[in-house]
Amino acid sequence: MSKYVKDLITDHLRKRLQNVNDALLVNVVGLDANANNRLRTELLSKDINLMVVKNSLAARATAGTPLSAMFAGLTGTAAICWGGEDIVSLAKDITRLASE
Repeated sequence: MSKYVKDLITDHLRKRLQNVNDALLVNVVGLDANANNRLRTELLSKDINLMVVKNSLAARATAGTPLSAMFAGLTGTAAICWGGEDIVSLAKDITRLASE
């Protein structure tokens, strides 16, 4: 990926996460397309965002924000979840969905 494209993606991530102070890292690896669609539909109905991110680009985009520690030393595939009423309700919703 060229530096120009990385900078574009980093700027986009920075804008999307601009006012986000609380978020969760989740693993969506292994979900088939139908399960992924159901998950995203249910999250959207609760005003929860889910975005799969490249760790290095997310770390660059969140540098200097409360989310920066989330990506320090992270390896593998990750998705970030934010939104809902508060971080506690977000965690409860994600935990409930993970058990289903």
